[in-house]
Amino acid sequence: MNKRIVGYGITSLLAAVAVLETWIFFFMETKRRARAIRLHWYATMTFIFLLGVVYVWRKVSTLFVSRKGFSFKSLARIASLTVLVMALSCLWLGWAFVNNEPLVINTAASYCLGFTIFLATSFAAVDMAAWCIHSLALRSRKRQSATLKTLLSLLLALIMTASGIWTVSQVEVKLVVLPVKGLHPRLNGTTVVQLSDIHLGPFNGKSALNELVGRVNRLKPDLVLITGDLVDSTVSNLREAVTPLRDLKPKHGVYFSTGNHEYYTGDVDSWIEELPRHGVTPLVNQRVCLFGEEKHGCSGGLYLAGLEDIETFQSVLRRTLPTTTG
Repeated sequence: MNKRIVGYGITSLLAAVAVLETWIFFFMETKRRARAIRLHWYATMTFIFLLGVVYVWRKVSTLFVSRKGFSFKSLARIASLTVLVMALSCLWLGWAFVNNEPLVINTAASYCLGFTIFLATSFAAVDMAAWCIHSLALRSRKRQSATLKTLLSLLLALIMTASGIWTVSQVEVKLVVLPVKGLHPRLNGTTVVQLSDIHLGPFNGKSALNELVGRVNRLKPDLVLITGDLVDSTVSNLREAVTPLRDLKPKHGVYFSTGNHEYYTGDVDSWIEELPRHGVTPLVNQRVCLFGEEKHGCSGGLYLAGLEDIETFQSVLRRTLPTTTG
């Protein structure tokens, strides 16, 4: 009887979720739908993170068991629990608190989340390696120390976290040569800088963008293309943070196409209106003729087209590419 009730309950829950998903994706107004999708994604990821947090806590808490009242091990347990709670709240803090520069609490939470993910991965890897060693070493029945495995996992997680922080801080410039069939000879050697996934918002701010703009200008490009995921919040939160875009100095302009995160902000239309004020031309299912004359079929030049991100479900509906003036 109890199993049947549980089965009915799970079936009803899944049916309710299916109905909600259908309503969100097909009947909800676009702006509200974007926010609902973001809320749905955050809730799903938080549940997954919760499973990881519980797994890590069960591993770490055994290392700091104290039988002498309040001690260093007690402090270590409190610190561990704080890190895990910060990791679990990272996405929600990033949604709630956004400024022109990353807030300390957001930066700390992102580091905690990264460390927790690496720690869970390290625990799983070390446990698997210990099991393999124990299974293969038939002569020895001695099991590996749980404390040793926990310390090794912590060390691996710290190394991976430090490496990740250093890697994220480095902006790598990759030189790619693109052969274009039929390109007009005078366009040979045209330089284009592509920027993607800048993610201005809770974890990247104005100073980071300003530094990036300086590096782009030192490359002296003919054209700058920003290919989506420029922002992670609304215009009202990040209007000041995007001002360094005005300092980009390519010879033939800066162009932008949307990514999924622009839609997740629920403010994509405002961003499309705002970016031209900072010298950036959005191309939303549009094309522009560069280096040539549109009236002659862009003779001697080339077309640059920008499409909406496929996750919006709108690019499927709009098949035409209306022309803008370049």
